[in-house]
Amino acid sequence: MTDTSIRGRFVWHELMSNDPDAAAAYFRTVFGWTTQPFGQTPGYRLFMSGAQGAGGLMLLPDQAKAHGTPPVWVTYIATPDIDDTVARAVALGGRILRAVQDIPTIGRVALLADPQGAMFAAITPLPRAGSLGREPHSWHELATTDPIAAIAFYHQLFGWEEAGASDMGPDLGTYQMFGFGGVPMGGMMKQSAQAPGPAAWLGYVRVDDVRTLAKKITGAGGRLRTAPPRCLAATGSSMPSILRG
Repeated sequence: MTDTSIRGRFVWHELMSNDPDAAAAYFRTVFGWTTQPFGQTPGYRLFMSGAQGAGGLMLLPDQAKAHGTPPVWVTYIATPDIDDTVARAVALGGRILRAVQDIPTIGRVALLADPQGAMFAAITPLPRAGSLGREPHSWHELATTDPIAAIAFYHQLFGWEEAGASDMGPDLGTYQMFGFGGVPMGGMMKQSAQAPGPAAWLGYVRVDDVRTLAKKITGAGGRLRTAPPRCLAATGSSMPSILRG
């Protein structure tokens, strides 16, 4: 029997890169993550933080490149019934980017886009799906063109509830947090006019010292989008990573 308590939980993050070797080297320098092959899927690697899985790494598919998709992190959200979730997402205005696939030893996965175009993966994991749910992302944030519509979509899809809000000013408006039982696990906000681009999910990684990390990022060829001390968004080898101290 599938565990219904997994519904709406963030369980995995995966980097689709146009240069996986460069990505592996970059994140090893910045975070100390190593990589190892995932035997069930040729060409797929696991980021490892010690003995713990820190995410996935794969080559950006040619089909995605043909549609202009840049290197991107994909956020995986669990559901007890992948087929019902996919059907419900479409009924709510979402799109199927990749139909449901069976991943040996992991579970059943589909790649979807919400009505505003933000990409995410839905997964029904197998009972013993390795390190799913134990990787180091500590916060999840959606930048979207319509936060009100987005929170309604994900509430119906995954059961997320509003868990507090704060005023981010005239450009960004309300920062709406979401979670379960009043405990926040992420936030949604309107995309800034100063940072145009497609709607997207961002994963935050907790670190001990963001200033030290900033030096590692620039030393490894990355660029700082916002400066320390409180919150840092950075890119390396054209790959986004959101870091929070």
